[in-house]
Order: sequence, then C-alpha cells, then structure tokens
Amino acid sequence: RMFFSQVGTGFDAETKQFRLAAAIVLNISCALESATRAVPQLFLPVACVANMMKGASTVAASSTRGAIYRSFMKRENLGDITAKQETVGVAGDLLGTAMGILLSRWTQHDRRLGLAAFALVSAMHMFSAYREVKSLLLTTLNRQRAHMLIKDFLSTGQVPSVDVVNRNERIVNRPWLDSLHAPNIDLGARLQDCAPDSECLSYLLNLYRREKYILTYENTRLKIVLRSDADSHDCLKAFLQADDFWEKYKRYGVRESRNRKLLEESYQNVNVLFPRFVRLASDSGWGTDSVLLRPIGRRVAWGSALSRE
Repeated sequence: RMFFSQVGTGFDAETKQFRLAAAIVLNISCALESATRAVPQLFLPVACVANMMKGASTVAASSTRGAIYRSFMKRENLGDITAKQETVGVAGDLLGTAMGILLSRWTQHDRRLGLAAFALVSAMHMFSAYREVKSLLLTTLNRQRAHMLIKDFLSTGQVPSVDVVNRNERIVNRPWLDSLHAPNIDLGARLQDCAPDSECLSYLLNLYRREKYILTYENTRLKIVLRSDADSHDCLKAFLQADDFWEKYKRYGVRESRNRKLLEESYQNVNVLFPRFVRLASDSGWGTDSVLLRPIGRRVAWGSALSRE
C-alpha cells in the first residue's frame, strides 16, 4: 500500500491501465493462495506474498474508482453514481460467493476439475475487466491520448472525438510508451540537462522568452523544462511543439545535432496552431484546462531579465 501510494496522479492519468493491472494482480494472488495446498512447507511466505498482492490490487482498484465514476457524470450526480455502483458491487459479491460455494462442492474431490474451474473463472474475470476499461470514455488528456490528438491534428487539421480516441487507446500493447510514433518526452527535465553550457542556456532563454517552458533536443532526447508557474496549457503547448518538432526531425533532422533550426520552426508553428488546437479539442469534449501529462515534480524559476539578449 505504501508503494502504490507513491504513484499519486498516475491513478488518474492511467486509469484504464491501473484498473486492468489491479485485476491481473488479484488473479495472481488468488492463484498463489490456491497453490499453498501444494507446498505446505512454504505456506507462510506464499500466503504473505498473496496477501501483499491483494492489498496492492485493492489500492489500485479503489484509487481508479473516482476517475471512472466521473466519466459517467452528466451533471453533479457523483453521489448517485457511487450509490448505484456500490449496490451492484454488493449484488456481485453475493452472487460470486454463492457460485464459489457451488463450485467448491462440485470440485472438492477432483483437483484437476478445481484447477479448470479456477482457470475458467479467472479468464472470465480478466475478460470482464478488459471490456470494462475498453468501454470507458475518459475526457481527460493523459500522455497517450494527448499524443493521439496531436498526431491527428498535425496530419489532418482536425481533432478526433472522445469515442474514437478511447476506442484506439492502447491498454495492453506497450502502455508504458507515450506514443508508438514518437519517443517518450522528459517533461520536467533538469535545466542543466537541457542547457549544458552558458551559450546554450542563453539561446534557449531568448527563444522561449515569452513561454513558461523550454523544449530542447539534447543527447538524442526531447526534454521539456517547466517554469515554476507553468500550468496545464503550458504543458500541452510544449507537447504540441514536441510532436511537431519530431515530425520535422523524422524528415530532415540530424541525430547528433541540437537541431536548432527545427526548434525555431516548430516553435513558430505551434504559436499559430495552439489556439486552434485548444478550441477544437474543447469543442470535441476534451478537458484542456487540467491535463494529466504527469510531469516530474521538478520546476525551475527564471525571470524575464534572464531571457533578454
């Protein structure tokens, strides 16, 4: 529980992935509990590991519940949604208990039959959990959904709908990657990693003198430094520029270079595109005022005096 409590906003940003992970961990813990009969000499350590995994599953499932409930809200009726879910949950627990009692009676004399029943019920549970998360329509922008919106916007000039993006969001296929088409972005990078010398620092501060972020391509990685007063719109604008830079880089970028010309082109482009992108995203039902891009908690303070030539 202490470990999962450190994930913080990850439960809100990656709700679907954590919800499915909770179901997987729960099934593994139940399998370990069942395995204690086969290894009685290891009962205590196996049972302890199973209980810890159940605790982790409980924390992950309960921590994602709020984001899931909010996705069903059409007005301020969170209490009503919670009450209905709890009612369905109690009914499901009672039905599951009754089914478990029946299955245990039918399989108590045949270990193979019991194993087959457990595998079948676990598979049903996993399928239900997967269909549950795939049916969710979340309007918040995490890293993966933001990349999907930006990619379509840069290629077509339009923003895809909430339904289309949620249907195509990767739940199982390498969910740890922000995008299959671009590298992960270091959001909240250290200033010394982006500007290793005074000349580079002066150049970046002058280029982004009107912004609350600094985007750079350093050591073959995209890095974004956030100013102490940067908000969600600043993070989203930095992401838009990062994806625009990467599209240009794939066409004519130089791997071992800082690609300053591309940085300048992408920055000029994003200043034109960003207002339209935010408007189209809001019109499509996306929440752009509070995005969940999970920046590292590191922020930097710099003033306008530092960014003058």
